[in-house]
Amino acid sequence: MKAIKLSATILSMAILLSSCGNIPGKLKKPEFPELALALDIDKAELDIQLTDTELASELPVYRVSNVKMSQEKVDTLLSVFGFTNPTVAIGQDISNRTQTTYTEGDKELRVINDGHYVYLDRMKREDIPVSLSDEEVKKRAETFLRDNSLLPEGFSVRGVGYSTIETDIDPEPQIVEKTVGFFRKIDGYDVYGRSDIMVTYNEYGITEVYSIYNNYELYCVMECKTLEEAQSDILSPDSWISTDAAEFGQARNIQITECEIIYYDKAHTSSDFIQPCIAFIGTITDEKGNSARFSSTVPALKEECYN
Repeated sequence: MKAIKLSATILSMAILLSSCGNIPGKLKKPEFPELALALDIDKAELDIQLTDTELASELPVYRVSNVKMSQEKVDTLLSVFGFTNPTVAIGQDISNRTQTTYTEGDKELRVINDGHYVYLDRMKREDIPVSLSDEEVKKRAETFLRDNSLLPEGFSVRGVGYSTIETDIDPEPQIVEKTVGFFRKIDGYDVYGRSDIMVTYNEYGITEVYSIYNNYELYCVMECKTLEEAQSDILSPDSWISTDAAEFGQARNIQITECEIIYYDKAHTSSDFIQPCIAFIGTITDEKGNSARFSSTVPALKEECYN
């Protein structure tokens, strides 16, 4: 079974900052995903060990500016993935956006009306080990995207994930697919949430391509929380808490040793803004002494910035 800095002039910044209060819009706090593992953190001691940490006092917020994918771009994608005479079906995706699906044999291309797309090739799916090294598969994926103008500025390779299989004959997990992840930076900050391009290879070639990211434009420069204000939100309902623990008891201690500014995007759903957040990172320990990596991401903007 398979296991699966802101580049604008100082003058422009000043104009935007001075007029933020008059810009129409409905900026809401980011809608973070729910924590898959139930954590009992009510009685945990929060131990913050941050030294010489400075956060930006103002940061830009970006408005999503996707446009409908042109037929020319669709035709290019169909050509890139080897479609010659596909059948076409129009429906909706899970976020009720219009989705056009092109099917030919075992190949499928799903195009969302705001520019995202997913390519699947089931014909090539066979559970045999991948001989390509991680470096080889990263190089192939980047070359494929660049040669076909499918890798926008700001994206770079961040790592390789694996799909494995185990059998009764050979219980040792065998890697049958490798997925290269291309992730984004905005103004030099990592983008969390969903804003990525994924290319999956098996021994025969590309089996999947997911291109899920938002285009954006500058909306406004807004005032950010102080470090002390942000720290008070680490365990609040507004935070996005995550851990790499498979199971965990009652939390006894949460130690925070790092923090960084990130941007948060939800390109897989209908979203309007890409906004700055603060990620606090450390270790969580339960009453039995088990420990795991812990992170809490909180909105970076002051409360009054939200409508």
